[in-house]
Amino acid sequence: MIPGTNLLSLSKTAHLRILLALVFAATVATCNAPGSPPKASSHTVADLEFTSNEVSPWKQYFVLFVPDSMMYDAIDGGAVQYIDNGLVEAAEQRLWKSDSAGDSLLCRVFIMDFGTPSKAAAMFGTMVAAIPVEKTFSSFPASVAAVNDAPLVGNTTYAHFDRFYFQFDLVNYGDKTKALSDAEVFVRTMQSKVSQ
Repeated sequence: MIPGTNLLSLSKTAHLRILLALVFAATVATCNAPGSPPKASSHTVADLEFTSNEVSPWKQYFVLFVPDSMMYDAIDGGAVQYIDNGLVEAAEQRLWKSDSAGDSLLCRVFIMDFGTPSKAAAMFGTMVAAIPVEKTFSSFPASVAAVNDAPLVGNTTYAHFDRFYFQFDLVNYGDKTKALSDAEVFVRTMQSKVSQ
């Protein structure tokens, strides 16, 4: 405001100009500059939890939210690598569905917030370097999602989007091709959730 002027004495047109200038300034301030990375997701770990039937016909039967201070209790012996890579918060979720034979298929999902995309990517890199990555998805670069197909009755899939790192453990599969297909659906759905 110009020193010595009273905001109440300004005309409606002047008020409108000030309002438009403030809206424009706020819009410019919140936009990304060309070539800059996309804005970080405003989601929380809880926002990314799958709801029952979000990936039809999977249903939730367990969820646990874990701040980094409780990680040692939640992951027996494995918490150090997550905390050392910058873990902020995590959730473990378990989902199930029946296959055509009536057997229960299970998916254990770990959703982890590392605070920045680079820390989430580093966690992904740490995990992928430590396991035999045997498969990737044609719809995702190997630097974003990878699969350890070694478990006899399923697979473990690793992925990262924005500041989040994910692990999907699919078990009780007699058909490894179906396990890989289901893993890709989970990764694709999570990517969509993060980008919303």
